[in-house]
Amino acid sequence: MFQRKALLTLVSVALAWVGQSSTSAQTAEEIFRSCNERVHTITERCVQRHVAIVAECSPRIKELLAAGKVEDARALARICITQINTSSRNCIDRIRLVCRECIDALHNLGANELAERLHQNCERAIQVILGSRTRAINAIHSLFPASPG
Repeated sequence: MFQRKALLTLVSVALAWVGQSSTSAQTAEEIFRSCNERVHTITERCVQRHVAIVAECSPRIKELLAAGKVEDARALARICITQINTSSRNCIDRIRLVCRECIDALHNLGANELAERLHQNCERAIQVILGSRTRAINAIHSLFPASPG
């Protein structure tokens, strides 16, 4: 008797969940808005991460340079630049994944114009990350004296 009640309860919960998920299906506009927010959040966090890496590395590199430890400063700069590049690559990969899933969902709903707009927004977000990466790397490079030349 207990097993039968447990099975009926389980089936009831499953049916309620299936009914709930079908009634909460997102519209194309909701998907578009949600995906844009996710891409924006990823982009914002990535840019903030670049700023944080530069803020963390710069004083340490300056200290090494002031102490005449140029090779140590260069080694640290390479580590910092690797962190910036890795962060950028991870962010771009995440954006591409989110965008691919969202664009496919929009196409499946026949919302091709929204899919194209989202694609453009995703490409702009990637460009923002690449620009932030360039600025962060340039900030690290600018800590070193220019070579005579």
